[in-house]
Amino acid sequence: MTGGAIIANVGWRPVFGALAALALVMFLGVLACVRETLPEPERTRGGVSATVAGARQALANRDYLGYLLTFCFAFAAVFAYISASPYVVQNVMGMSAGTHTMIFGLNALVILVTSSVAAALAGRVAYRAMIAAGPTVAVLASVVLLALIVSGVPTVPVLVLFAVFQGSLGFVFANATTLALEETGANAGTGSGFLGFLQFALAAVISPLVGIGGEDTAVPMGLAMVISIVLAVLAVGTLPRRNTPHGGTTAPAGNPPLSSEPAADPAPVHGSTACKGRSGYPAVSRPPAAPRERFAVACRPP
Repeated sequence: MTGGAIIANVGWRPVFGALAALALVMFLGVLACVRETLPEPERTRGGVSATVAGARQALANRDYLGYLLTFCFAFAAVFAYISASPYVVQNVMGMSAGTHTMIFGLNALVILVTSSVAAALAGRVAYRAMIAAGPTVAVLASVVLLALIVSGVPTVPVLVLFAVFQGSLGFVFANATTLALEETGANAGTGSGFLGFLQFALAAVISPLVGIGGEDTAVPMGLAMVISIVLAVLAVGTLPRRNTPHGGTTAPAGNPPLSSEPAADPAPVHGSTACKGRSGYPAVSRPPAAPRERFAVACRPP
């Protein structure tokens, strides 16, 4: 909306100056206010070699790749709309820059609302189900949208489909990011880096493609949206189908499944000095260790 106001008053070039100024403010804000939150013992050591090893480990994880590709192709579909919408709304539909700004803002609000709904459903609906539902609805919306664009149907149905398309992907982005990073474990930073790199690499590729037909057609945008979101649906097909807990998250690979049963008390160890704990089993006391590794085992009276 700010960009639309700048363009309407002083032209498009100052928009990039405003972006540079905002980027500088954010950079200084991060330096001043954002502190490292990862505890020192949990930080990865080893420099470039450790980073490369972590990257290989992340990319070898099929589940992570599924979430990564689902997220990034869905983002590419949205960016096809973002890149072409000024020309489509103003040149093809004949609306003003201010009207486009309001339409763009409303679509952003729609995706914010659906993302909030997805967050509210977390813990009651499986994450994978939400991730699968979003692109499925988006495919239907984009196919109908392309058909309307080609046939020259009036503006209002097209604008409604823009909102449906964007809103459906609110169920994808946060959920796919969460599960992708869960799969990477200690390499979450590397996994996040791949997410950021690939989504904007695809955005950089798709942005010029939507303008191939010129400023007065919306067909390239519609095609780009359909192709990108179909690829996202195909990526959803690679996601894990194993059973998930009530909250819908999958247990990280290599970890045993979670159980609701209480852990059994340890069996008594013969020849150890012990006293009875609450369960009636003896609590094991460890033999003396080296001074730096010594642990005290307290025994409560029954």
